[in-house]
Formats: sequence, C-alpha cells, structure tokens
Amino acid sequence: MATKSDSGVMNIKKKVANLKQELDEANDRANTAESTLRDKEVIIDKLESDLKAAHQKLSLTEDELDKAESSVSELTARAEQAEKEAEEAQRSMKVFEESLYKEQEKVEVLEKDCESTKTAHHELEEKYNDAARKLQNDDLEDRLEDLESQNEETDQPDHRTGS
Repeated sequence: MATKSDSGVMNIKKKVANLKQELDEANDRANTAESTLRDKEVIIDKLESDLKAAHQKLSLTEDELDKAESSVSELTARAEQAEKEAEEAQRSMKVFEESLYKEQEKVEVLEKDCESTKTAHHELEEKYNDAARKLQNDDLEDRLEDLESQNEETDQPDHRTGS
C-alpha cells in the first residue's frame, strides 16, 4: 500500500505544486491587476482633474459670455441712442437750413430795399441840393433886386431936398 500512499502523496504534492503555481499566477495576475488599477486610478484622477479644470474654464467662459452679452446689449443701446440723436440732429439741421434759407430770402429782399432806398435817398439829396441852390439863387436875385433898387434910389437926386 505504500505505493498507493506514495502515489497519493505524489498526487497531493503535485496538486500542492499546481496550487502553488496557480497561486503564484493568481498573485501575478492580482499584482498586474493592482498595477493596472493604480494606473487606471491615476488616469481617472487626471481625467477628473482635467474635467474639473474644464468645468472651471467653462464657468469662466460663461461669465465672459455673460459680460460680452451685457457689453453687446449696452453697445446696442448706445448705438440706438446715438442713431436717435443723429436723426434728431438731422431734423434740427433741416429746420435750421429752412430757417436759414428764409432768412437769406429776407436778406435779399432787405438788400434790394436798401438799394432802392439808397437810390431814392440819392435822388432826394439831389433834389434837395437843387432846391437849396434854387432857393439860394432866388435869395440872391431878391437881394440883387433890393440892392439895385437901393442903388437906383441912391443914384436919383433927392427931390425933397432940392438939390
């Protein structure tokens, strides 16, 4: 029975050796799996970190977008206001131009009136000067007649004195 027992021990030793080999292989696989797990955890940590950074960047980008939209809204409002002011300025300019045109027409009429008034004034001055000369000539003629009369009276002998 010794052979049977020897063969049973051999079988057990073989099984133990097989189990040790399987255990070593399982330990190797476990070590490899742990190493792979650590590598994967490192990759996951990096991906989580990258994801967190991407979320922060997205948040900052959204904030910048909000600011940009606000700026666009403000600039649009300013542009609309400037456009309204420009339209109002154009209306005011048209009113001013119409007023200026009317004033220019008035000036032209006044200039014509001024010219005709100057002409009339000049004509009146000439008439006045002619009348003044005529009046002066008439006065001189009257004085001349008076002087001639006086001269005639002085030239005639006085009948009352008997000379």
